[in-house]
Amino acid sequence: MRTLKTITSALVISVLALIPIKAFSQFFISGGYQGGGHGSGGFTTGIQEEIIKATTSEILVFPNPFTDRLTINIKLGEETKVRLDIYDISNRLVCNIIPNSSLSAGRHIENWGGNDRKGNAVPRGVYYCRMVADENVLFKKIIKL
Repeated sequence: MRTLKTITSALVISVLALIPIKAFSQFFISGGYQGGGHGSGGFTTGIQEEIIKATTSEILVFPNPFTDRLTINIKLGEETKVRLDIYDISNRLVCNIIPNSSLSAGRHIENWGGNDRKGNAVPRGVYYCRMVADENVLFKKIIKL
């Protein structure tokens, strides 16, 4: 059985993992707990709100491997211009799923039916899902059976 101290430590570590490094260091540089302050229950951080805004992007693909339909789950930390493409193992563009579109922060779901730009079914093999979100480029290896 875990003690309260162990559970508290795990919770603190979990919360700290969610805070961007810049915001974390800014918290300690500014003195962290200030006491009193603006109806916040006595806790102010001195951190600018825009610093702690999540800016991470993520893509998840499933099922992988797939046979006839792949679901692509996109997570954006902020509104971002996104391009989502599928490439084959030779780095040739197979199809464009999202063509340089501005997407809001949050989760977005796209589907790929295993077809190329002309609508033809692609053969079995290894492909890559490539997402460009502003300055971030993410890849996910996908396998079509």
